[in-house]
Amino acid sequence: SELELVSEEARKDAVVAFPIALEEWLMEGSYNKILSKCKDVPTPYYAPFMDRIMGTVRDEIADCSSASYDTLSVDAAQRMMVFSTPAELLSYIELNQPDWHVEAGTIHFNPAEK
Repeated sequence: SELELVSEEARKDAVVAFPIALEEWLMEGSYNKILSKCKDVPTPYYAPFMDRIMGTVRDEIADCSSASYDTLSVDAAQRMMVFSTPAELLSYIELNQPDWHVEAGTIHFNPAEK
């Protein structure tokens, strides 16, 4: 890939190293690493991109969760998707996951299909 052409000298620069690390983490499926670094960018110019990638990674985690589990606690989902509050997670669910049902602190994935 084009990243292999980046010199070792350039890779030492935080502005260059950061997107290289993001690409590696995406390829590995290390979504927790990506989400944990979203607020710790080397330049503010990355902020709009990080907002988008955070949404994409959360969507991936949501897809994997609903395929892997029948139910999941709101607390566990909040930690997995790195939301600051349960309210943020519930807002995400309302906007992005209309098939999910939340009851008594538990998310029920696609209850009509199971």
